[in-house]
Amino acid sequence: MGLGKNENGFPVLDSLHRLETLKVHFFNSPKIGPSRLNFPLNLKKLTLCKFYLPPAEISIIAKLVKLEILKLQQVVFEREEWEVADEEFPKLKLLKLENLKLSQWRASDEAFQNLRRLVVTRCLKLEAIPLCFADLCSLERIEVKSCNQSVADSAMDIRNTQGEVYGIDYTKVSIEL
Repeated sequence: MGLGKNENGFPVLDSLHRLETLKVHFFNSPKIGPSRLNFPLNLKKLTLCKFYLPPAEISIIAKLVKLEILKLQQVVFEREEWEVADEEFPKLKLLKLENLKLSQWRASDEAFQNLRRLVVTRCLKLEAIPLCFADLCSLERIEVKSCNQSVADSAMDIRNTQGEVYGIDYTKVSIEL
């Protein structure tokens, strides 16, 4: 039995209840992506490459309650902005952002509550990592590679804020500009 497809030709995946790991790579331009994402609720690892993600679609991913690893590579965000709301990405442990067309990233204090590792690589337009990451006791490591100095500075601000507030440096920061 083959998988059905939605109106944009993207496979309908939500019926694959046992699927825990998925990597989707678009080979054409990331200017248009699936008009409706439909990932299985049991996904634990998701990699998206060369995707266009409007806010409605990224918030569908954010509500995958078992998702632990999310890798976004060459993803284009609408208006180059990403807003993460309360309680989104509740189980996420690893977030890897690579070569994104993203300049503004805002996140609620109640998002990413279990994040342990954040990797930001070649996000050349990104201005900063949200300071709310300083409130995450679970965050163990931030890696910044080939980004603007302001991104590196924001990673250090997160570490320093944790030290001032909690008296302990929870997060290790690695920077390679």
